[in-house]
Amino acid sequence: MTSGDTLFTIASIDAAQTHPLRAAILLNGDLNACELAGDHAPTTLHVGVRDDRSNIVAVASLCEEPRDDDPARPAWRLRGMAVHPAVRGMGFGRVLVQVCMRHAQAHGAALVWCTAREVAYRFYEKLGFAADGALVTMPGRTDTAFYVMRRYIDRHSPVA
Repeated sequence: MTSGDTLFTIASIDAAQTHPLRAAILLNGDLNACELAGDHAPTTLHVGVRDDRSNIVAVASLCEEPRDDDPARPAWRLRGMAVHPAVRGMGFGRVLVQVCMRHAQAHGAALVWCTAREVAYRFYEKLGFAADGALVTMPGRTDTAFYVMRRYIDRHSPVA
């Protein structure tokens, strides 16, 4: 991908490489809070967008995690998604969600879900996710409320 004179690449990265952007964008700079459940599971996918100086400017993680309210449905959770403010609006978030959706589908998922901050609700909605209901709070997170959002996957149709 290119923007102006800058070349961007999308690649698998390791969990630790997601931490600086997660901390800066999602966790008020708290590097100690960056480790998420599932980060080191063998099936977890971490993807990032790098600029031509090797800076990671967008990240997303996807891990196998069934929903407690639907344990029989193969589900994956999209989490830790962050895009640096300097590149917002360039489509990197959308592309990372698409990469994650395709990965989940290829690995038998019937559902991808996430907890979306209130400010990210419309972003996920535009990508086919629907909220379960009202805003919820999460343990240890008093800075914002979240929507639980889901997107069901038809195993016979490609995801966009």
